Amino acid sequence: MKAVMYHYVRGATPELPFFRYLDTADFKRQLDCFEAEGGIANQQDFLDFLEYGKASNKFLLSFDDGLRDHYDHVMPELIRRNAWGMFFVCSAPLDPDSDMLRVHKVHTLLGRFGSDHFYQLVCKRVNDIEALVPSDAYARQQSEWKEKALKYLFNYALPAGRADAVLNDIGADMNLDTRALARDFYLNDDQLTEMADKGMYIAAHSISHPLLSQCEDTESERQILESTARVSKYQRAACPPGFCFPYGGENSYTARQLEQLKKSGVKFNFVVQSATLAESKSVFELARFDCNEFRFGKSTVAAA
Repeated sequence: MKAVMYHYVRGATPELPFFRYLDTADFKRQLDCFEAEGGIANQQDFLDFLEYGKASNKFLLSFDDGLRDHYDHVMPELIRRNAWGMFFVCSAPLDPDSDMLRVHKVHTLLGRFGSDHFYQLVCKRVNDIEALVPSDAYARQQSEWKEKALKYLFNYALPAGRADAVLNDIGADMNLDTRALARDFYLNDDQLTEMADKGMYIAAHSISHPLLSQCEDTESERQILESTARVSKYQRAACPPGFCFPYGGENSYTARQLEQLKKSGVKFNFVVQSATLAESKSVFELARFDCNEFRFGKSTVAAA
């Protein structure tokens, strides 16, 4: 079984001409391919793997971050196909007055202004960006270097407080109200309840999508425990509680976070690794492919 990871699934948005997303039409084409090449895994298929290690050629669909796209564009298509999806939600945006999370502020600024303009804005506030970003950052992504560099800078290189301060300063200067944007950017309680009631699986993806490997032990534990408790109301009995590490690469978590997961009561966890579920290190490091590794999974930019 191959688990596949998705984020943005949508169409072009005029106010975000440089935003990178998987077009809804391509998402549908990719699901057509999956159905033809082995089928889309359902909840019982996943449970059979967890409990018995049962392998199959099916594709397990997973969607990260708790984005409104998943209610508007993903769930209707899954229901139309009688397909099952796993949705990993950051819990902070469930608060009505929450701000947009840092990772999504970066995407929004890139989408609004483009990488050249955004890069110039950041250069006025951060010295020597090239020295902070390795040349092979996001090597698998198809975007150009400035876009990769900005993502790496805010996701990995800058301390969290510094990264937030720079983004908030740019947002204020550009009259970008990220709190207002957040209200329609993320899934809300009613939408998640409906998705769960229609058979979709909902689990935690941390509170605020931090790089857990850089968090103090008490903070990473809080990110795990509070988020899993918050989203437990959307979980249904058949599938046990799970988790999904933010970012998910090998440098995004440590052995300490794996131990915290095991003590938290969750029964499985996903990471990002191009391998089948059967090839995963353990049920707490379940491998997932990025959707762009398969046909029709490449991202689209409206202005391209």
